[in-house]
Amino acid sequence: MKPAQSIDMNREMPDRPDGAPAPVERVRVLDRAIGARISVLRRARRLSQSRCAEVLGVSFQQMRKYEQGINRISAGAVVRLAELFEVSVEEILYGAPRTDAPQMPPPLIDPGQLAVRDSLRDIPDPAARRALMCLISALATDRCAADRPARDRQSPRPARR
Repeated sequence: MKPAQSIDMNREMPDRPDGAPAPVERVRVLDRAIGARISVLRRARRLSQSRCAEVLGVSFQQMRKYEQGINRISAGAVVRLAELFEVSVEEILYGAPRTDAPQMPPPLIDPGQLAVRDSLRDIPDPAARRALMCLISALATDRCAADRPARDRQSPRPARR
C-alpha cells in the first residue's frame, strides 16, 4: 500500500487545456489587484497601514497581507475602507467607478465622525470624556448656534440694578 500524499493547497494549478487560467490563479490575480488598489488609495490619502488596520480591527501585518494579495479581504472590510478613503466600493474592486453599477448610499460614518471618535477615545480622563459626550449630545439635539439667525442667537441679558 502506497503512503498517502500530502496535498499542497497553495500550489498553482496548471492552465486548463482551453488556455484559460486555472480558477485558483484567477482568484489570486484578483486578490493582488484589489490589494494593489487598496495600497494606492491608502498612500494617496497619506494613511498608514496601522491606521487602516485599526479601522478594520486587524493587525498591520494583516493589512499588509491584504495589500500584497496574500490574504483575501472580506466584503465588509472593503466597504469600511471605501468609507475611510471616501471612494466607492467599485473603485476599490474595479479601479474606477463603473457606470453600470448601482450607486452606493452615502457612507454611514464620515471621516470627521471617525476623527471625533478617535479623539474622544484618546482623552484619558473619564469625567472629561463624559462631559464632552454630553456636550456633543446637546449640540446634536438642537441646531448649532452658528446656523441660527443672529437675532435668535442673542440671549437676553439680565437687567442690571
